[in-house]
Amino acid sequence: MVTFIRFRPLFAAVVLAGLFVAPPAARPEPIEVRSVAVPLVVAEPGQTRVGALTYLGGIRLNSPHPDFGGWSGLWVSPETERLVAVGDRGHWLTADIRYTDDGRLRGVSGAHLIPMLTPDGVAIEPPWADAESIAAVGGGFLVAFERTHRFWWYPATTPEALPSAKAELFFHPQAMHHAPTNGGVEALTPLAPDSGTLLAFAEELPGPGGALGWIFDGDGNEDPITLVAEGGYVPTGATTLANGDVLVLLRRFDLLGFRSRIRLLARSDLVAGGVAQSTLVATLSRPLVSDNFEGIAAVETPGGTLVYLLSDNNFTALQRTLLLMFRLEH
Repeated sequence: MVTFIRFRPLFAAVVLAGLFVAPPAARPEPIEVRSVAVPLVVAEPGQTRVGALTYLGGIRLNSPHPDFGGWSGLWVSPETERLVAVGDRGHWLTADIRYTDDGRLRGVSGAHLIPMLTPDGVAIEPPWADAESIAAVGGGFLVAFERTHRFWWYPATTPEALPSAKAELFFHPQAMHHAPTNGGVEALTPLAPDSGTLLAFAEELPGPGGALGWIFDGDGNEDPITLVAEGGYVPTGATTLANGDVLVLLRRFDLLGFRSRIRLLARSDLVAGGVAQSTLVATLSRPLVSDNFEGIAAVETPGGTLVYLLSDNNFTALQRTLLLMFRLEH
């Protein structure tokens, strides 16, 4: 239990009343995941620069397991050796990240699917299972869910501890419940390590001039903030850099397919009640590699700031599960 967690009594009552009738949680399941290299631009495999990012490799991930896919939230360990993802069917995905000798992304190994547990210790089932974003908070993972909008906190971050980690109720902005069923919080990040202060943006909940979000401390205090979002782009992920600035991942989908933008929010512009402008870092759209990117993670390393992107294939043959790696050029 982290000290800054506070619960909404009404939400707790609703959750407990649901009883979560479900079978006992299954054991973590090792799965086969195959990796295929993906260039930044198919027609120009030597191209490595897009905006302020340098491409350090990408892979398409495939698995014969029927529950592999739908990954929407991404966390990468500070040592860049391991990833944890959450997805639409209520699973954790854990895997070791593999690199080439020159530091490019090569693949993953040791992958496991782990059922996410309810506060009662049973596996999550629909409509509670749609996990959309993840943030390392207080020695555990805070997860935002859609359809039944809420935050749950899990007191674990390792593959060994996650299988037995039961959800704990976590304070969340009440306005989240006004979001469309499939338009809740997809961008979630702590603003400083171990501070308890969080930034969240809803995918489809408009504010004055952009996407509605909140700065909140998990102690019952929340302040709205609006992210200026133009051109039909909506926030799908967020990650905080070492200096306190925030990278926000945004997505647009239309007849031209998926397009994604990464924008930089300066820490000084993250003001309660404010309207946050941002600076464009990069755009991923055809002919560059593009898909339904929803997960983003940044890690500070001796070689620079690494940025990872993960796409949600929605369990359809028309989309892919892509894991990309870039270096942020400041």
